[in-house]
Amino acid sequence: MRTRPQPVSPTLLVVVTAALLGPALALGAADLVGVASTHPRLIGLFVLLLVGGELAPVRLPSGRLLAPLSTAAALTLALLGPVHGEDDLVMGPWTPPLLLAACQGIALAVRPGRDRASVAAARLLGVAAVAWLARGLVVDGRSFVTWWAGGAAPGWLASACMLLLALAGLLVERLVAAAVQARGHRRLRTAIRGESSEAGPFTLAISAAAPMAALMAPVLGAAALPLALVPVGLTAVAVRRYAAVGETFRQTVRALSRLTEEGGYTPAHHSERVADLARAMGERLGVAERELLDLEYSALLHDLGQVSLREPLEGGATIHVAPADQQRIADHGAEIVRRNPGLVAAADIIATQAVPYRAVVEDLAEVPLSGRVLKVANAFDDLTGGRRTPAVVAQALERIELGLGYEYDPVTVAALATIVGDEVRGQSPRATAGQDTARPL
Repeated sequence: MRTRPQPVSPTLLVVVTAALLGPALALGAADLVGVASTHPRLIGLFVLLLVGGELAPVRLPSGRLLAPLSTAAALTLALLGPVHGEDDLVMGPWTPPLLLAACQGIALAVRPGRDRASVAAARLLGVAAVAWLARGLVVDGRSFVTWWAGGAAPGWLASACMLLLALAGLLVERLVAAAVQARGHRRLRTAIRGESSEAGPFTLAISAAAPMAALMAPVLGAAALPLALVPVGLTAVAVRRYAAVGETFRQTVRALSRLTEEGGYTPAHHSERVADLARAMGERLGVAERELLDLEYSALLHDLGQVSLREPLEGGATIHVAPADQQRIADHGAEIVRRNPGLVAAADIIATQAVPYRAVVEDLAEVPLSGRVLKVANAFDDLTGGRRTPAVVAQALERIELGLGYEYDPVTVAALATIVGDEVRGQSPRATAGQDTARPL
């Protein structure tokens, strides 16, 4: 078993970003001082929006952090041309990312955090790419900003080019953020898909806000910036509320999952361990973000059908009972869970957790990948009881591999072996010395 390398660690991303942009940003320091001295109100407005946006990020339901107001303001500065009521705004390509970097430093000093630093670095790289394309790339003696601000291009063409530039910068940010997300057992392809689906609404809102502000500034002046950012702010408020509702629902599901523990049907924290393991397996197998959430919910509630039993199972382990009884427990649990409209997909997964893999191959039974993942994750925790010592893990894997291709999907078993193998290798000898190592399963 080999450990899949982590594509980009958050710390490495911050260091690489500083190494790549540090010298260039240093060159733009004098330029920024000059612009701030000639346009103090305009730069002050940008500083206020950038710092405020960095201090008030939006955390999506998956845990991803975005700073839409800060991103939109920085992209606007990168594309900005003439501003009504202000002298000609002349700045180099490194002035916008330098101002953003300074504001990010202020925000990180107030609210430090490793995850905040990594997403800030991704955002800085995206803005730097747009600023260089708009102000540093010179064609026929003119940069893009000089070209559209001088009236040499039709309005529709300038708008389309600005929109493409903003989208290019956001694409860079999303790709870098996905590379950071693709750590542990999550595949890069899955992380990119999750970034595009979750951050999609913000991407569209931000990509439209920056060109809109730059095009309105010659008429409305500095007021164009807050006006153009209103849709972004409203989107941020809506997503915050949606995320809060989702987190409340998630906590409700976790509370419901403890019903079997409190009733003495299952061991303590069994459902949580199965959920964590199932989610890690799903990430490694490329399960989409929405399906991962359904898989987590199904794993938390997979033993709910045991409340119908007259006597609790020994150790709460369904792996030791007859297949017909396993299916009966699964069906009863799915029936209970399906009464909540938000858990219908999770109920479908629960209903298939007892179906053997041979039924998928021989009888063409419709068992989703999430159901096969849940079956293996539950069997492993039933066999180990939450212990992760090398001997216990080896015994459990050996027992599961006896049913390979008949009871369990070989693909999910391979994912399980990789994940638990990584966990065991990551333990220190001191951490495993005092645990049971050879109790029969």
